Amino acid sequence: MRSRTPARLGPLAGAAALCLLQGSFGLGETAGAQDADPISVTELIESLELTEKQEAAFQEQERLREESLGKLRQLTGEERQAAAEAFQLKRKVALQKLFTEEQWKRWDDYWTAYWSRQDSEPGPPDTSGPQPAMPLAAPDLEEATGRFQVARMNGRVSLVTPEGKPFFSLGVTHIIALSNPAEGEPNLFVNRFGRDWSNAAPEVEKNLRGWGYNSTGYGTPGPLGERIPYAEGIHTADTSLYFGNRQFSYPDVFDPGWQAEVKQTLRKKIEPHKNNPNLIGIYWTDMPLWDLQYGRRSGKMNWVEAMKSLPAEAPGRRRYEEFVAERGDQAADEDFLRLIARTYYKVLGEETRRLAPDSVIFGERYGSNITPSIVIEEAAPWIDAVAVQPYGNLFNAAEFDRIHRASGGKGILICDHNISFPTEEHPKTMWTQLPTAEEVARTHAKYVNDALAKPYILGYHRCQYIDRFQPHRGVLKQGLVRADGTPHGELVNLIAETNRAVLDRFANWDGPSRELTPSENAGSPQR
Repeated sequence: MRSRTPARLGPLAGAAALCLLQGSFGLGETAGAQDADPISVTELIESLELTEKQEAAFQEQERLREESLGKLRQLTGEERQAAAEAFQLKRKVALQKLFTEEQWKRWDDYWTAYWSRQDSEPGPPDTSGPQPAMPLAAPDLEEATGRFQVARMNGRVSLVTPEGKPFFSLGVTHIIALSNPAEGEPNLFVNRFGRDWSNAAPEVEKNLRGWGYNSTGYGTPGPLGERIPYAEGIHTADTSLYFGNRQFSYPDVFDPGWQAEVKQTLRKKIEPHKNNPNLIGIYWTDMPLWDLQYGRRSGKMNWVEAMKSLPAEAPGRRRYEEFVAERGDQAADEDFLRLIARTYYKVLGEETRRLAPDSVIFGERYGSNITPSIVIEEAAPWIDAVAVQPYGNLFNAAEFDRIHRASGGKGILICDHNISFPTEEHPKTMWTQLPTAEEVARTHAKYVNDALAKPYILGYHRCQYIDRFQPHRGVLKQGLVRADGTPHGELVNLIAETNRAVLDRFANWDGPSRELTPSENAGSPQR
């Protein structure tokens, strides 16, 4: 990924380059924004024909942008996301006041088209003729195994139940949040269920199955996992993107001490689940930060820099110096990152397979657009499928295709995703926010149907079950039920329609050439 230095450009050209930086501190899906050519932005600004007064005001807005981006660098994860959204809204209001109506339309049209391109398949139409289908890297089903597996069935990669039936996983994550209310929120876990998940599990399962869900994701309490298929997450490194600087760190994966420690973690975490036939599969670390450039832009050291900065006697530092001695002038950071990934995944993969030989290994839960292909390539030999957490309200087909190719054609599970809407009590919510529950349901229906149209998508897991306000961020992490346990009625009713129709389409899948038309989007309120 190439970057530009605004200081090398003229005043307005520098401002134009700064405009492109908003993707770096915005909302997950736009991490590649700097790949756009700043010249086109310069031409945009020149076409506005700003007066001297407007130009001075615009330069002030760019100064405020730099200042704001500096503050955003100090934040992480969803806290950064919420702050970036607030900043962008404030900036939009300021620019609308600064520009004339015609100037604003030109500005808004340009950026609307620009960001739309980021969420769609890039580049001109392919006129080179039919392309070979991407491989579906999974074995043909030979027999039921009594455990979940991944196999090729009916022209697609599919999860397969212990009984040998194809399974499209529609699940909900973070069920465990029911037992962790924020201060001032009703404590249903104590008052209704007596602090006992055995009491809560039947109600949760009844709700989920009533809304068309057939599984749960990570954050599933043990008693619920005895009643419904689920996936289990295991934290293997402190590399989660949303961790603050005090918690975030890169392990020295070349250190035998770390290798022994992470193997012990895997043994401890896998033991309670390995004999449960409801276990769909196992995840490792959530939202790991691998991308070298994104690490720098986020204010965090990247993994290669972390190995370089270790003490001289540390295994990772010694391995880096050996790497440089071997490669000389050809010693690129990207190649050493590949070596880190190769070592890391070999340790995790061998031990997880040893401990859970009959379970699906999903590997780490990757953020889309922030995970290099070389990392996925190195994980591929040790995993059965890929887990991805996308952002945005559009299914980014190009990004999923990239990940699918990098994995060697493995299936992909959308392991955590949400689209939210404001409520009277909580106007600020996590994830992409749409104005109403109805719009959320309609957009959700299109998203899941677009995902199903890809023959390698294994399922879709929604974040999350119950509303949880996060006071330190001032935002609501929105679920399917409110904090008092009552469902978001309109939302769950429409999602239930979508889920039932999606499972019906999956059951009647007739090959990858099948197209889902807008009128087929179940759950759409357009009646």
